Amino acid sequence: MKNIFLALVLALAAVPLSAHHGDTNYDLTTPFSITGTIVEFRFINPHLQITLDVTDSDGKVTRWAGQGTSPNMLVFRGWSRTSLKPGDKVTLNGNRSKNGSPAMKFGEVLMNGKPIGDWTPTGN
Repeated sequence: MKNIFLALVLALAAVPLSAHHGDTNYDLTTPFSITGTIVEFRFINPHLQITLDVTDSDGKVTRWAGQGTSPNMLVFRGWSRTSLKPGDKVTLNGNRSKNGSPAMKFGEVLMNGKPIGDWTPTGN
């Protein structure tokens, strides 16, 4: 019985691990950039998350989800929980989701045309 319980726990733990760190959801062949206003900034592990509202040329607003590298990596490059805040206007440079949803993996964040901190993409 003990072995069955252990096997079940290990099997359940493996499900999130298998889904993590996959880049197959993103078009890595085509650079992509969006500019918008931050709605939420989450400096959390395993990946930095930025939600922003992007207004197109017709005035339509779309809410985008952006995923960056690990905050653990960025702390050593000058980032903190207060690097960005709701209301800040930023540009995210990276790769768009292949399925066309408003989501992307970003490797650089610009404010006023300048990178935030010392951002060096790490591939995470």
